[in-house]
Amino acid sequence: MQRIHIPPIDELYETPVPTASALRALRKGWQKHPLQIHAEGVHDLIDIRMFGIRGANHYHQENVAPYHMRIPGSIPHLLLRSEVAGLLCLANNYLRAYGMELFVFDAWRPQEVQFYCRNEWFPAHVRHTHPHWSAAQVHAEVNRYWADAVRTEAEIDQSCPPPHSTGAAIDLTIRAIDGPLLCMGSGFDECSDISHVDAYEHDGTCLHAPTAKMNRRVLVWLMHSLGFVGHPNEWWHYSFGDQAWAIAMSRQRGVEVPARYGAVNPLPYLEE
Repeated sequence: MQRIHIPPIDELYETPVPTASALRALRKGWQKHPLQIHAEGVHDLIDIRMFGIRGANHYHQENVAPYHMRIPGSIPHLLLRSEVAGLLCLANNYLRAYGMELFVFDAWRPQEVQFYCRNEWFPAHVRHTHPHWSAAQVHAEVNRYWADAVRTEAEIDQSCPPPHSTGAAIDLTIRAIDGPLLCMGSGFDECSDISHVDAYEHDGTCLHAPTAKMNRRVLVWLMHSLGFVGHPNEWWHYSFGDQAWAIAMSRQRGVEVPARYGAVNPLPYLEE
């Protein structure tokens, strides 16, 4: 059992976040990292809201940026592995002492959603934003933010499942208790350089930069203190137990740590 210590919030505010390049180095090659199943089946998945953690599945909403539509195949649930959910409860308890709480955007994600966003919506968005980019440039930009996807859960490569298919990856932020989301400097799924985890450690030119920098520091160090690993390009994405987490832990500890959560498919269960 890991020993958990979350520093006082003033210390979180004062500590610069890890560089995106350092996080990329920790996660490099995660797709080939060993996987040893720790828990199988849908019964290990829990809707995080049952634990009093607030959230709304972003892909199931009708009128929120950047999609402004309900993504095909999306679900209203926010399903996570029970171990991951327990850690988030610790994070939420910590924040509540300071008048804040977690807010979850996404957890377990159907492949239909992953496939649509990765292979249809985002490439079209990149081509619209950068009309002179080559196909290779568009493809490279997509790969910065989206893991590979297949159309159905049955087609997933079980040796290398997309992180959100495992129930061990989560997208989240912080808000005031029952209030507005804290300013993080960019919106959820705003796939641009400003969403890179360390963007505001270097760029202080915009009006909300100091606030966004402090809020990102709290989220980053809170999650890392609990053993999560963040995504270098997405300030909102963290995982605990998937292959990206495991390869980072292996490099930090100097011993091999296998991934513990593979792909899981709760869709038939949810339809009952």
